[in-house]
Amino acid sequence: MSNIEETLPGSAISSWGGFVYQGKVALYHCLKLLTEKSFQQRIIDNFELQLDSTDDFAIYCDGKVISTHQVKAKLSQYRSEYVKAIYKAACITTDCDENTIRYFHVAKELDNFENYTSNDGKIVEFYGYGDIKYCLLSKINELIDEQIELFLDTNNLIKTKNLIIEKSTLLSELITNKVIVIHNLVHNGQTQDYAAYHNRMASSVFWELLISPPLNRADEIYQALLTKEKITTVIESEFYNDLDHFNEKQIESISNVFRFIYSLNDSSAIQMHTSLQPHRENNVINKDDIRDYFDVISAISHIPKLLGLPHYSKKINKYLPTALEIRDGRRRNTSFQEDLKKHIRDNATLASLLYEYNNIIAYKVSDDTIISATSEKITKINDSKENKNHIVREFNLRVISTDKAEAELNAK
Repeated sequence: MSNIEETLPGSAISSWGGFVYQGKVALYHCLKLLTEKSFQQRIIDNFELQLDSTDDFAIYCDGKVISTHQVKAKLSQYRSEYVKAIYKAACITTDCDENTIRYFHVAKELDNFENYTSNDGKIVEFYGYGDIKYCLLSKINELIDEQIELFLDTNNLIKTKNLIIEKSTLLSELITNKVIVIHNLVHNGQTQDYAAYHNRMASSVFWELLISPPLNRADEIYQALLTKEKITTVIESEFYNDLDHFNEKQIESISNVFRFIYSLNDSSAIQMHTSLQPHRENNVINKDDIRDYFDVISAISHIPKLLGLPHYSKKINKYLPTALEIRDGRRRNTSFQEDLKKHIRDNATLASLLYEYNNIIAYKVSDDTIISATSEKITKINDSKENKNHIVREFNLRVISTDKAEAELNAK
């Protein structure tokens, strides 16, 4: 870098509002470019995606911005609510030329979708999703899947429903990881503006993932990423659209946990995925599990600690929220205990996890349950030479209700 100071556009990465939706919209647009291989009647072989710098996202080609994109996830139907943001979109000039197209994306139908023209002739267009000029928060994943399917068809590649889900999950993770990289660079001393401006994603990265062979669907990393994607869908399409049903502390807790989970690396994401339903052998997590998990978070009045996994603590005790639902009756409780103990014996990740967080908060449980679990997967290092690699073979694990957890956390 030269000694001449660069004038960089302001970065939006300090704000997480609507971030996931913005990333999804950026992914959808990139998939369109990769499929059509053209933009505004210009052949596009390669391009770069820039996040949170020139605008919410921008597309670069040969060093110039061919399109800027401002994305609004707010749910107002009135164009007047967006006047300042539209004006801001018209004022963007960094790396732009007379051919740059300025787009404005909204998540709800507006009362007026006419283009905006500034005093100096800059035009801001409302982005079109097929025949309509908006994309609901709950619709963007469906559009991404359709675009992936079209890409696979266009390039004569194998196409299955599972493969489309896999590609969508991994592509979303790519964008997430890029934002995390930018955050890490900021943490290590780079300014937000510099980090966001210079760290772009080459279109070849998306292309290579799209044409790569399928993963093993039993792979635990893939299942963990799929769970993160489902968490994102539930939070964006349900929680953020229904904030009136939550108080400020609940909104803070759920939002903090969501952002934390979204930024987890692969190994931590596997732990998170495993913890939601620790007794389940195939460990496939569905949307109801995620809803139950966040219901547990909202039921506890304390703000979760975001270290390791989201949890609560009281002195030396750690409490781990889960989506567990233990049915009434001795037989069902016994079956649950046996399933969980077997899974602990067989799964090193789970064994270590529950050894650390040995108070599990269940979404639904009629009576507190204490389980004596055994595992050869947990190693405890002691000072004495004869016990240097002592294997901890048994530990007690409690499964408790949200009310019980709340009472213990509030106790003096």
